[in-house]
Amino acid sequence: MVFLIIFLVLIVTIIAVFLISYKFYKSACKVVDQSIYKSYEKKNMSYDDRVVSANVEWLKEQDYKDFYIKSNDGLKLHGIFLAAPNAYRTIICVHGYRGSYETDFSAIIKYFHGNHSNILLIEQRGHGESQGDYITFGAKESEDLKLWINYILTKVDVKNPVYLYGISMGSSTCLLSLKDKLPFQVKGVIADCGYTSMEYEIKYLCKEWYHLPAFPFVNIVKMYCKLFAGFNPDDTNVVAALKDNEIPILFIHGDADKFVIPENTRINYTATKSPKEVCWISGADHAESIFKDPIKYHNKLEYFFNTYK
Repeated sequence: MVFLIIFLVLIVTIIAVFLISYKFYKSACKVVDQSIYKSYEKKNMSYDDRVVSANVEWLKEQDYKDFYIKSNDGLKLHGIFLAAPNAYRTIICVHGYRGSYETDFSAIIKYFHGNHSNILLIEQRGHGESQGDYITFGAKESEDLKLWINYILTKVDVKNPVYLYGISMGSSTCLLSLKDKLPFQVKGVIADCGYTSMEYEIKYLCKEWYHLPAFPFVNIVKMYCKLFAGFNPDDTNVVAALKDNEIPILFIHGDADKFVIPENTRINYTATKSPKEVCWISGADHAESIFKDPIKYHNKLEYFFNTYK
């Protein structure tokens, strides 16, 4: 009888572990789910909603163009392009996890436009008008980004240098695109509060949010990603992607980030052998840096653009 009870407890425990892991996977990757991560980010961002609203309204009034491309796996992807008079550069902006270009770049779009920068604001797969049932944490999104780069260089702006600018998951998407050699027109990457890998982030959240051990939950989540979402979480390893990169990178991170902790940027910065800069914003939580210290943020961007062009 004792052995039977032990066996039943073991079976129930195993089933519970797999069910909890599936919940983690579904919450993280399935587009139709309302993720706990989104709730956390929205609740903890302290930006001024008036700044966001004013700049979103400004963007709506501009004469931008809608662009569409098709991903390598057949998804229709959407972006908008806002041309600047006498443009010196083109910036491809990549929003974060379950985010949007309106909110993630609301504090910087008008600034870029006023500083002679064409802007392509893409919607990552599974967001906005872009098709897709799964978020792959940069594994497939980085391939999409390379298609956007080629689209810009062949169809839109053939003469200006191009910069990649991402926030949160968008930051990691930009960095992951560096695993392959990009066109010579890509002169730099601005990586704001990106993670070093999906696995690193899940391990952190298991420990800090749920007080659960990484093993076996992370391993099972990775298995579900391969089985159901069609991607390998190992392909989100930024350190591996940066191994042979030569493109300059400006890293930005708030030192009070409790969602993607600053250690992620320290790891990515150390792994970078190309020219690099790092900008720490005091007191900024996740994706808050531009709101906490816009002057320092703008100055770092201007220095980076003027140095690497």
